[in-house]
Amino acid sequence: MTPNDIEEFRIMLAEAFRLGAAGRRPGSGCLDWFMSDADGDIAVFTGGGLDLVPVDVFDDERTFVDVYLYFLKRGTTDGRSEDYREWEDHDLFVYETAFSGRCEGAYRRIAVPGRPLNIENLEGRIVRHLKKLKINDIKFQDTSFINLTRYFSCI
Repeated sequence: MTPNDIEEFRIMLAEAFRLGAAGRRPGSGCLDWFMSDADGDIAVFTGGGLDLVPVDVFDDERTFVDVYLYFLKRGTTDGRSEDYREWEDHDLFVYETAFSGRCEGAYRRIAVPGRPLNIENLEGRIVRHLKKLKINDIKFQDTSFINLTRYFSCI
């Protein structure tokens, strides 16, 4: 990724953050977010900003942007692909909006990494952010469907 790419992502993410922090769904565009499970494994959740997102995702703009860019830089994807399975290359579980129409906040797992990244391998603000977005009674390895409204206040 070039410095220009990174700056472009910072601008898009900052706008998504401001909308989310104001209680509005960012809508289509750049809104992938990250969560940890009972084992400390990490997943990316993507819905293009069209489905529910936990309120805690929007607690701090700098952290929101830095977490996204950290994971983006780990792998081979440029973050612009429509195939969200590419996040698996970053050692992340991948969930996308289930769009059932009846179950808002539902996400389904679409990719499982060979060697899942764990929060034990991370430091600082990223770990603190992921611990706030942790579901203690779910293991991504065993969970193909998650309804976030059971665990979080969402927008």
